[in-house]
Amino acid sequence: MSVFITGIAGFIGCNLARAMLGNGATVAGFDNLCRGSIRNLEPLEGHARFHFEKVELADLESYGRALRALHARSPITEIWHLAASSDIPGGPRP
Repeated sequence: MSVFITGIAGFIGCNLARAMLGNGATVAGFDNLCRGSIRNLEPLEGHARFHFEKVELADLESYGRALRALHARSPITEIWHLAASSDIPGGPRP
């Protein structure tokens, strides 16, 4: 199984990634690190079945290019979309 997670550097995303790796899945994820933290991913760094890229999902061209390249390396079988701005009053950030 190859799992793709958006918002992987957030609290839920990083814990989901850890659980999926523990179940034997290959896990890849994108995050723009606006609300998530790279420190959340430190325990996963160096894992043979883990891949992270800093990608801005709002930039559809960059997102599409990165996702196609990722899928070509390891066909994605499951998607978890967790990317969102939790800063409701502040709204999206550039």
